[in-house]
Amino acid sequence: MLRGPGEPGADCDGRVEKVAAVGRAAYLDHDWDVAVLDLVFDSLVDTVDGAQLPVRRLRFAGYGCTVEVTTSGDRLLTVDLKVSPDGPVVVESHMPGVRGPFAILWSQGRTMTWMRPHLTTFVVRWPSAGHLPVRTAWVPL
Repeated sequence: MLRGPGEPGADCDGRVEKVAAVGRAAYLDHDWDVAVLDLVFDSLVDTVDGAQLPVRRLRFAGYGCTVEVTTSGDRLLTVDLKVSPDGPVVVESHMPGVRGPFAILWSQGRTMTWMRPHLTTFVVRWPSAGHLPVRTAWVPL
């Protein structure tokens, strides 16, 4: 897992950035008009009993915002997202091999949807706030 600058376990000699760049290229991460948030917490790997927990929690951070993802279920996941800063935002989920995004419009910085387990990234846009659009790192849900 990658850690941000200043976090415990952060890599100070540039290796984290190199690994992130290789990972983005490997997943055809060529959406250059959005900033990519780093995965800073994944309960599956960052907690002792992560693999046995019924709920998985992920936190992505960077560029003045966070995206928290909570998933539960097996073949059909319940996915709960919380975005900060909140307000009117558009969230899109993207999956390799799936044509076009699945978009969700919401107003309170929080939404819930269902999806099949898949390699996924979420794109967040704030239409009225002027905040830079962001995308989570790709993660298998």
